[in-house]
Amino acid sequence: MQCLRFKKEDGSPDLEERDAVLKQLFEAEPVGIFTLPAGKATIRFSPPFIISKEEISYLDEIMDKILSTKKWPPPG
Repeated sequence: MQCLRFKKEDGSPDLEERDAVLKQLFEAEPVGIFTLPAGKATIRFSPPFIISKEEISYLDEIMDKILSTKKWPPPG
């Protein structure tokens, strides 16, 4: 299992951003990606035990598309 946590600039959990990304993943075309919320601002990825390279590449492509449109605070 892997997780992705969303935080605001002040370090507090960013529930709104997490929920927006969850919705975009679920509505991805041609096939939505089912993920689950975890904790206050985390997305949990639990792929099946058998997953193809093509499926991993698809997830990577969709995540890159979604996250590249976000305005992230500078690292600090």
